[in-house]
Amino acid sequence: MGAATKQDDRQIFEAIAQRISKITGVQLGDKQYSLVLSRLSKHLRNMGGLTPSQYWDYLQTNEDDEIPVLISLLTTHHTFFFREQVHFDHLEQILPDLVAAAQAQGKKTLKVWCAACSKGQEGYTLAMFLDYHLKQLRVDMNYEILFSDVDAASVKWAENGVYGNDELSRVPITYRSNHWIRGKGEISDFSKVRKNLKEKCKFKTINLLELAKENFTQKFDLVFCRNVFIYFTVKEIESISKNILKNMEEHGQFVIGVSESLMGATLPVDHLGKSIYKKCKEAHFVDVKDIKRLVNIKADEPSSKSIKRNSSEKSTRDRLASKTGIKQVATARKNPDLAPAAATSSKAFNVITLQPSLKLSSELRTAISRFPECKSVGFDVVTSADEAIRKINDKGADILVLEASGINYLQKILKETTAKVIIAATSGDDQKLISQGLDLGAHDFISLKGRHLGERETKTLHEKLVSLGNTASRTLNSSPSTGGSDIDPDCIIGIGASTGGTEAITKVLMKLPSQVPPIVIVQHIPEFYSKQFADRLNSTCQFEVREAKDGDVLQPNLALIAPGNYQMKVVFRGGKYKVHVFDGEKVSGHKPSVDVMFHSLAECKDRNIHGVILTGMGSDGAKGLLKMRQAGAKTVAQDEASCVVYGMPKVANEIGACNLVLPLDQIADHLIKAFKKKSKR
Repeated sequence: MGAATKQDDRQIFEAIAQRISKITGVQLGDKQYSLVLSRLSKHLRNMGGLTPSQYWDYLQTNEDDEIPVLISLLTTHHTFFFREQVHFDHLEQILPDLVAAAQAQGKKTLKVWCAACSKGQEGYTLAMFLDYHLKQLRVDMNYEILFSDVDAASVKWAENGVYGNDELSRVPITYRSNHWIRGKGEISDFSKVRKNLKEKCKFKTINLLELAKENFTQKFDLVFCRNVFIYFTVKEIESISKNILKNMEEHGQFVIGVSESLMGATLPVDHLGKSIYKKCKEAHFVDVKDIKRLVNIKADEPSSKSIKRNSSEKSTRDRLASKTGIKQVATARKNPDLAPAAATSSKAFNVITLQPSLKLSSELRTAISRFPECKSVGFDVVTSADEAIRKINDKGADILVLEASGINYLQKILKETTAKVIIAATSGDDQKLISQGLDLGAHDFISLKGRHLGERETKTLHEKLVSLGNTASRTLNSSPSTGGSDIDPDCIIGIGASTGGTEAITKVLMKLPSQVPPIVIVQHIPEFYSKQFADRLNSTCQFEVREAKDGDVLQPNLALIAPGNYQMKVVFRGGKYKVHVFDGEKVSGHKPSVDVMFHSLAECKDRNIHGVILTGMGSDGAKGLLKMRQAGAKTVAQDEASCVVYGMPKVANEIGACNLVLPLDQIADHLIKAFKKKSKR
């Protein structure tokens, strides 16, 4: 591709980004171009390999369909449960005041708005929090939470209320209990929100730039609008905030992200600190002088001491207590049930810290060395991605702590190593780098505001490292698998599984390199859960994983997962191998059925086919695997000792469908050897 063509493509992508920026207010300028480029390029590949100019023409005549897709694509949706704990510490303190103020107005329900809900984790965090603490206060007060986002797909995700159990493990057990239903069998890795929590939640697509058009029936007592203002200009922040405040009660509290500020805007708010504001009667210029009311919540103090009150004034908490007999609410720091327990490990994880600009303090390495589950194997300065990759591999690092300014190294690091990555931010200005890093595939981040690590930062770092280390599926201290141009271009891999399969498939795919042949997967899983499963794999694997759509072309470095409640088979159409996803009858008692896919792979006579049958109940896939072997394919079954349920692999082995029977942890290595060019038939 010539320089002129590349320039034309960039102009098209920039024009698309500007269009989405105008609609949503999300800033997509030069600093975000790498994000725009990677996401739009991936979208064009998914559409059959359109060129930017072809897509531009398509966009002009399909705006109604494509604009919502682009909004979802180009706005960031990374969040997690109980993010920025300091805000919930504050909310615990002021909750009695909010209740008293609402009761004084004759209200029976606290109105809460999660104004940038993304995929719903923040909204459900608020729901769990309020459900627990209102019961502790023993008051006649209910709550209702509005979830809203500019991206309709994210709102729909939130409304569905299904999350991976690894995500929910962040939630303290006191809040988590009685609020989630864990899936069984093939969906045991996921949980769905219970009705008692869901019925308190409302969902709506709202563009914050168009709030003036919204007609809210009641004013809000509390608004969370966190980690979205980083994408807006000061003028837009002021406009959005004014519209939000118009729809808040006079006693209302307004919370934005800890790295965000309303400084420079003229608004009717008092600054309470930690990006927390209280509505007041008169608008004034929000200045640094307003910090004098800053609330310093220390990690080693009970939150009841966090907010000092005037001794001559009887607090609202006291007034409310005298009326209702409220008991003091135990905090997470005093009640061990409220603190997330760090996972333990019998083997130390190798942790390497790399930085290009010397912003990270050596205290970080000292802290890591003191964690019994972790072993610091390097604290180095690097000047290129290649140097970083060499150090990671030489040290056998399982986890990389990467300074935020090294984000331009990340994509190559993730492609050529299997280290899990935590982005280390040293200032509020790093927020955009964090978002970019998470989009590229980083697994988590930590904010280090100074060269000294406080108790809270040390504890958070410990929890994140241990949690991330325990998700690593590769052998500790081993070199990563590599792939490249020696991949057999004619190879296709088919994998089928049932009970226990989500975990088994994850372990196999996580050990594969970034360069792999096309992979098609059938896991017995209900509708919607299949997309959750695919998205989770896509965030952790070195290659792309997504839920299959009818007509998707089989491509290298792409794994397609059959959608729940649909059949999927491989077909040859238009000179390419594709998947055909259709609403057929159940086969072998299942939909999707492994047999359907395996039988179709047996028809791919001119390809080097490899079939894998993993843990599962019943016999689905056994006959299809036999047909594959009879057609010349290489077939593997998981052994009994490593299966959750030795059903499908057992039947396949009994009828002679397997060339090999292997333990789960050896299947990925077998496939890597199998799809090299030298193994081509």
